[in-house]
Amino acid sequence: MQLISRQRGIGLIDALVALSMLAFGMLGMTRMQSRLITQGSDVQQRLIASRAAEELLGMVLADSTNAACYTLPVPDTCSGTPASASAAAWETVLLNSIRMANAPSAVVTLDSSTGQFKVVVSWAAKAATLGNQSIADTHTVTVTTDVRQ
Repeated sequence: MQLISRQRGIGLIDALVALSMLAFGMLGMTRMQSRLITQGSDVQQRLIASRAAEELLGMVLADSTNAACYTLPVPDTCSGTPASASAAAWETVLLNSIRMANAPSAVVTLDSSTGQFKVVVSWAAKAATLGNQSIADTHTVTVTTDVRQ
């Protein structure tokens, strides 16, 4: 009979161990969910940038004679043309679309010797911390086409 009285309280210890295991599991699930949300946001920004770059390339291919006027910043020789107005409107729409990102920018260039038209959209992602360091991650989408006639 003495043996039974020594084992009192063992159920309470089992319950505490089970609760602590559950707490660590829930903590891991919460961390995983926050990372998934962050990655989903990054993918959405990349999709918007890719779609916008492809849209500009489509405009340039449709009007390849004025390809130089679609570059950003718009050259002075093209000011007032429909192509330069389209490029400026495209840039405004793009920067407003990825406004959730930090410091979005678009650089559009034309290499006249090769006919290579390049759209580079970049933005800074939310900075992560590793220990006491802040790590900034810059995302870039580059799309290129040939506009020679």
